[in-house]
Amino acid sequence: MARPAKPIELQTRHNTKADKNSRQQIQDSLKGDVEYVAPPYTLTDSQLLIFCKIRDVYQNVDLLGELDCYVLAECAVVIDRLQQFEMMINDNPDLLINKDIMSIRKGYTQDYYRLCNELGLSPQSRAKLGSLSLQKDKENNDTLLKILKGGA
Repeated sequence: MARPAKPIELQTRHNTKADKNSRQQIQDSLKGDVEYVAPPYTLTDSQLLIFCKIRDVYQNVDLLGELDCYVLAECAVVIDRLQQFEMMINDNPDLLINKDIMSIRKGYTQDYYRLCNELGLSPQSRAKLGSLSLQKDKENNDTLLKILKGGA
């Protein structure tokens, strides 16, 4: 199966400047309102906390858009449910041999890994996001670039 496409900012292969610019414009137009990544009202308090934590980290590197709220919400639910399973098992270790509990937990774990892939939550992806954030900070603080863009 082919790997899912990555945002242009995270790609390591060589792209021409025109390809990067056109793809960046398309990605930005598909993001929706970047300032409005709100959680759905169906989340519990603990799920809301997880949603907001992930959202806040990703908004620092300006990768999220309005439509990402659904994937983030699903991720928050899955993480919360996995934590609930772990607490149940910690309280009652006999549940480790309960096939139904372990089967459901396995399904949530698979969903978690799939969502980690979708959101780039692996250590490798975080390293790329960190370098992207650093590059963006350098561009924002570069005096010469500010002057060339017409700023002071």
